[in-house]
Amino acid sequence: MASPYVQTLSSLAGDSARLSRFTWLVSGAILLAWTAWFVFGAVATGAAADSAEVTAAGPESSVLVTASYPPAVAWGTLRDGMAARVTLPGDTGGFPAVVTRIASEAGNGAVAVTIEIAAGPDTTLLRPGVPVEVTVTTGAASPAALLLRAAGLSGGAEARP
Repeated sequence: MASPYVQTLSSLAGDSARLSRFTWLVSGAILLAWTAWFVFGAVATGAAADSAEVTAAGPESSVLVTASYPPAVAWGTLRDGMAARVTLPGDTGGFPAVVTRIASEAGNGAVAVTIEIAAGPDTTLLRPGVPVEVTVTTGAASPAALLLRAAGLSGGAEARP
């Protein structure tokens, strides 16, 4: 009777390394693709409003939303014409919008920013006084840059416009 050691050696001698090589190659390719995305990919960055509500809406006119931003964000980051997304609280969809006006003075420590949503069939839900959530797209950054920024190591982690 053969010893277990001899049986193990003969079993290993009969194994093919093809499957192992294939698995390593596929795993390496996936890791390489993920690393490329992590370093070179672009993820949109945005500035969320402290508070916002619909201020004007009509059946065939655009919807206006007034959002409150801290002065440093409103005057330092936001610009007229920037893309924004307006959503109802708890909703995952939203409405594409554009920044149309940034107030030149702060009131109560916040700056009023006017956001415009083009009229459409879905905008009938938006009535004056309805609270909404607003995020203005301020640029893009790689996931690696966002991670460095979150860790407080902003070396080279500036957002790309």
